[in-house]
Amino acid sequence: MMDAGDEHQRLDAPPLTTPDAQSRPEPPVASDETATLLGILERNRATLAWKCGGLDAAGLRATVGASLMTLGGLLKHLAYVEDYWFSQFLHGRDRQPPWDTVDWDADPDWDWHSAAEDAPEQLYALWQEAVARSRSLVAEALADGGLDQLARRTWPDGRAPSLRRLLIDMIEEYARHTGHADLLREAVDGLVGEGSPDVHAPYQPPVAPALPALGVTRPGMTERISPRQFHAAAGVEDWRVLFEGACAHFRTGSFAAGVALVDAIGRLADAAHHHPAVDLRDDGVTVRLRTHDSDGLSERDVELTRQISAAARALGVVADPTAVQTIQVAIDARVAPEVMPFWRAVLGYQEVGGEDLVDPHGRGPSFWFQQMDAPRPQRNRLHIDISVPHDQADARIAAALAAGGHLVTDQYAPAWWTLADAEGNEVDVATWMGRD
Repeated sequence: MMDAGDEHQRLDAPPLTTPDAQSRPEPPVASDETATLLGILERNRATLAWKCGGLDAAGLRATVGASLMTLGGLLKHLAYVEDYWFSQFLHGRDRQPPWDTVDWDADPDWDWHSAAEDAPEQLYALWQEAVARSRSLVAEALADGGLDQLARRTWPDGRAPSLRRLLIDMIEEYARHTGHADLLREAVDGLVGEGSPDVHAPYQPPVAPALPALGVTRPGMTERISPRQFHAAAGVEDWRVLFEGACAHFRTGSFAAGVALVDAIGRLADAAHHHPAVDLRDDGVTVRLRTHDSDGLSERDVELTRQISAAARALGVVADPTAVQTIQVAIDARVAPEVMPFWRAVLGYQEVGGEDLVDPHGRGPSFWFQQMDAPRPQRNRLHIDISVPHDQADARIAAALAAGGHLVTDQYAPAWWTLADAEGNEVDVATWMGRD
């Protein structure tokens, strides 16, 4: 049995693989527990949507035999169950509309029979929105504690179920009701089993939801803020300030999932007229963001980082703040203007601010020319600067010391610590702290 930490680390597996003929996602054939549970749940959701899709009001209100159950009632009931398990029970939140105004003691079957009063587009939207919320809430819980994360609310006997148990219960709920949907749909138009794939289904695969446009810049949004102010803002927990701005790494687990996240980031960035640097790899996406007008961070960055994190959660993608860093090469120079042209030419870099050379394509580390007041022949004239998240500096330093390094000075900590290897080659481990 894996512990919660193991499961959290294994969230890199994609929850779904290829769709079938009915555009239903296939669960992974051989993957970890989290991906398998999420994949099976998504397939059941898609099956229900397929059976309920493409119908008018009469089709959604049709019954079979003596039963009062309808396909519209199934959609509304499962929208309620999604919110009940993952919002109310797992996260301990209050009921939201339309569930918050119902007298459930007087009418415990309200979700079933009230569906007859709703138009098809209302029922489809209600269920789709509930599923989208559930995906985001489950991703949040997985990031906090994995499948072992306990619900905020408890059974009547005081026991709190784990997220693993809630996912299994939700799969069971869908499995029961997709069987009901089979019979109801056959009674409506004869569609049975693996019937026609041409039916329009209300299922929406895990993609980023439509988010508010960020195109309007309010007064003060481009004014520079400090790293401390950035980290004090709510909703930026996925991000860490490094040399060049705010940075986050999202473990997608597959190139396709990374493309979906990059697509969502692109839409958000275009709407905001504020574009981050995005690095897409086969197992993750790294995003770096700063406001060039202020040569640092601003409220525009805070807003866009929140939106990007929300898009990632909607896709079931979690951030790994320990995976971000920035490398800089520092050259000690007595007369920087005499040596910078050589390095600019040999690297093909551009000069910025009189002290730095940067890769115009954003692929390589920057070079910083540190002014020396006097020669230091006893030390190397070139060293590495590495900017790490402020909450990872101690671990990184401890690892370097355990690997044979030694501390040269911590005089400037927590801005930076200077370490060296066994032969005296130096590196500065830096954070944003101690600079404001």
